[in-house]
Amino acid sequence: GVRLYEDGVPLSQPDGQGQTGTLDWWNVQRLEVLRGPMSVMYGNAAGGVIQVFSTPPAAQPEARTGLVLGEQGLWAAMVEGSGPVSDTLGVSVQASAGAADGQRQHSRYQREAWRARLQWQPSEDESLNLIARQVRIPEAQDPLGLTEAQWREDPDQADPVALRYNTRKAIEQTQLSLQHEWRQGAQRWQWLVYGGQRVVTQFQSIPAPPDSTVQTQATHPGGVIDLNRRFAGAELGWQWAPEGSSACQARLGRDCLQPLPPSPWPWRLLGGVLVAATAMSLLWLAWQRRRLERERRRALQLLTHELRTPITGLAGVVEQLRSQFDLLPPAA
Repeated sequence: GVRLYEDGVPLSQPDGQGQTGTLDWWNVQRLEVLRGPMSVMYGNAAGGVIQVFSTPPAAQPEARTGLVLGEQGLWAAMVEGSGPVSDTLGVSVQASAGAADGQRQHSRYQREAWRARLQWQPSEDESLNLIARQVRIPEAQDPLGLTEAQWREDPDQADPVALRYNTRKAIEQTQLSLQHEWRQGAQRWQWLVYGGQRVVTQFQSIPAPPDSTVQTQATHPGGVIDLNRRFAGAELGWQWAPEGSSACQARLGRDCLQPLPPSPWPWRLLGGVLVAATAMSLLWLAWQRRRLERERRRALQLLTHELRTPITGLAGVVEQLRSQFDLLPPAA
């Protein structure tokens, strides 16, 4: 199928499930679409790859808002705050919501999302990103398909079965990722760990008793799909792009995508790894900041000393010349 990525982090599930509704379209900086052989760069993605790159935290504190209004009850709103915490650390937080009645009968949907990003960038060739995000679609009604006769009668109507069984879907996806990327000449290295949870509840139009005995069969799954799945993944990538050549590139990586079982211990293990990695990253950032501050102070002290030494010597020479000037004869 088609794999979805945002800032290098997979949004598709290990089993291939993914929806464009989970992408953050408010903060898109650029979009890449890969088809055919190029999609193998991202593993098993025979249908192609859609990758969205968001805008990084702003260099100066700023706040943004957005509002979209349209026909058929369409509205969408967004608020975002972004800015630097230090010279190398930036943060951005965004929340959005929207809804629409849809063109057809029984096609209303709602969407809520939030996203937080912490970025450490000590240089242009290195960056560390911690991203937490959640997308909730509490209601997405399904009008179902129409027969040719129904379409000719009213193309905007819903199938009567959809109204009878109130066919709809609700989705909630929460995800946390930590990504480190650095460049060395023509080489680019990257490692990524991520995990999350996806909850899907879908009400289908499968006849229920007493209208039908289909759902009474022991092997029938019923008319409601209720999935609650945890997932995790890791990736180590390497890319080689020689200077002056855009065609000769190589990328070596490995995706480890595996749905986690209902048992809580793998989820806790993943959470512990992410928390430990985040704590180590923050400690590293603090140590780097203290080291740079010490080097700055040392350089400042050395510069002050070097500037003070010639000034002191020059002051002594001027004082000596002034004292000898008083002893000179008037004719001089």
